[in-house]
Amino acid sequence: MENKSHSNYLYILIFVAAALRLYTLGSYGITADELSALQRTEFNSFSEMINGGVLIDFHPPLVQTFMYYWSMLFGTTEFAARFPFAVLAILSIYLYYQIAEKWFNKNVALLSAAAIACNQLMIIYSRLARPYAFGIFFTAAATLYFTKIIIDKKVDFKTCAQYVFYSWCAMNTHYFSFLFIAVLGLSSLIFITKENAKAIILSGVAMLILFVPSFGILKHQLDAGGIGADSGGWLGVPEFQFTIDYVKYLFNGSRYVMFFYAVLFIFLLVSKFKTQNSKLSDLNEVAYKFQVSRFKIIAFVFFLFPLVFGYVYSYAKNPILQHSVLTFGTPFMFIFLFSFIPEQFSQKTISIAFASIILLVNSVTIFANDFYNTNFFGVYKPINSKTLEWETKYGKQNITHIINTDNPYFVNYYYKQWGKTVDYKGYNFVGRESLKRLIEIVDNSKTDYLSFAWTNIGNPLEITELIKVKFPYLIERKFFFNSEYYLFGKHKTEGSINDVLFSNFTDFNSGNNLFSGNEQTYKASEGMKHSRCIMLDEKNEFGPGIELNSKDILKAESNILNISLKVKKMAVDAKSAVVVVFKDADSTTSWQAMDTDIFTKDTTHWFTIFYSLRLPKTSKISDKVNVYFWNVGKKRILFDDVKIYTTVGNPILYSINNDF
Repeated sequence: MENKSHSNYLYILIFVAAALRLYTLGSYGITADELSALQRTEFNSFSEMINGGVLIDFHPPLVQTFMYYWSMLFGTTEFAARFPFAVLAILSIYLYYQIAEKWFNKNVALLSAAAIACNQLMIIYSRLARPYAFGIFFTAAATLYFTKIIIDKKVDFKTCAQYVFYSWCAMNTHYFSFLFIAVLGLSSLIFITKENAKAIILSGVAMLILFVPSFGILKHQLDAGGIGADSGGWLGVPEFQFTIDYVKYLFNGSRYVMFFYAVLFIFLLVSKFKTQNSKLSDLNEVAYKFQVSRFKIIAFVFFLFPLVFGYVYSYAKNPILQHSVLTFGTPFMFIFLFSFIPEQFSQKTISIAFASIILLVNSVTIFANDFYNTNFFGVYKPINSKTLEWETKYGKQNITHIINTDNPYFVNYYYKQWGKTVDYKGYNFVGRESLKRLIEIVDNSKTDYLSFAWTNIGNPLEITELIKVKFPYLIERKFFFNSEYYLFGKHKTEGSINDVLFSNFTDFNSGNNLFSGNEQTYKASEGMKHSRCIMLDEKNEFGPGIELNSKDILKAESNILNISLKVKKMAVDAKSAVVVVFKDADSTTSWQAMDTDIFTKDTTHWFTIFYSLRLPKTSKISDKVNVYFWNVGKKRILFDDVKIYTTVGNPILYSINNDF
């Protein structure tokens, strides 16, 4: 391509990258991770910020330090917090262009930079006030100056100092960008010469020396255990589905984008052959050009290594693998993909390829995926605005508010900006033991309405069913990624939602008893209305059970299976559980249980027990489901009025918007 046309395309690309990253930057909802970082800027001194804002986290200190001082100057609004991150992400596109140009040629640079600029994963994490955009920029800058040392043979102090500076910044931004710098340094072994050996070795030594002040922070964070669930964190060990989802992210969550890149790649390869002289004497030259060069290998390693390391470390030590940490290596997948394009190529072909990436990929992302109206993280803003809307419509005094999230600061971020206050009666209902506290709040509520929302937390599914005991009518509900909100009422209103898909009830009397087995446990006149019920004692550890076909009661994998029943303890130390077992033709695919003692307070009254669960990951909707009662304590205990029913669940709970 001619240099002038090439420059024009590069200007267009930077404009497109900026538009994709800056559009709605200050209006789409703040995320929990961003709120956590903003909360940790509210310290009176730098030392307090390090002790209270960095040591408790699992990231190096650079970004939190930057946000500490940046927020002092520009505040903590969405736009103010995110703007510097978006700017660095935009500038990184030009850095990747320069890297690909130096490694290969201008055609590779233009097409790979276009793919990086339009990649949905890169866009998502470029628009957050989190370490990823900084890490993307610093790893790209370090790679560029490393490239200048080994290719341009610039071993002067200025070039080496820039390589060291950007590497040090990356090492202090995120531990995966630190890892990237380590792999970058190791790759120098295949490029080291007499001319650059001194520069490369001294640069590496300088990086380590400069990182010494941060070693104490790293050690403290490693000793604390990290973000894995086994060490008290929230992140679980990644399954193979994680890689499948990552591939979806690489192609913007769309099979059409994946097919487009496949067709484009084949088209470029075919066009490449057509531009080559097909004489036999030139075949060796063609084959040579297809051989994987050192930079192709490096590009592929930079892309693949974070994924492999993340899996290995997650299984061997502590879960750390998330899609966000792969953003530092993702650009090199596209550089590798387009690295087979030669420099001598039809200008028309490259122009068509460039325009196709910009127009088709972005059209799918913006319109088909509805990118700017899709929440990729748990929400706060819609919950806050809807809560205020309900107070206006029904009266502040007529609504009891409950929210399940782990930090009141997160909930109040928008209320503070809007000059509003909302009186929440409870926060942070984690684990089923917390249901006791929720039951107390619901029982003591005197209002006609109750709002409930949850976001970015492990939410017990029984909560909504417990609320329905006193507020039986579902007036409004909305599902989001990793979050939901509900409004319940005591009285039926027009438009009330019936979310029950299947229901089965038995009180163990003749004619409606669908349970079978262990007939001797049935007791006449001991039940709720002096009717028949099940009684388990020291001689009967297991009660009758019921078997159903999952596909008959679950209309979709996102549906929720609910079980409610009445339980009465006849001894103070009586303990029992409701057991749910999923089975395929050959074996048990899942065994789960709910401790009924959570709900029972004494031996005088009957108490309502709730157990709600989703289809387990290990089970299929074609499995059979068995429900029975387990007398754990082997003391006398009564069961009656069992209802098994399914309700609509959140279909986008943990999924990305995609059409694969």
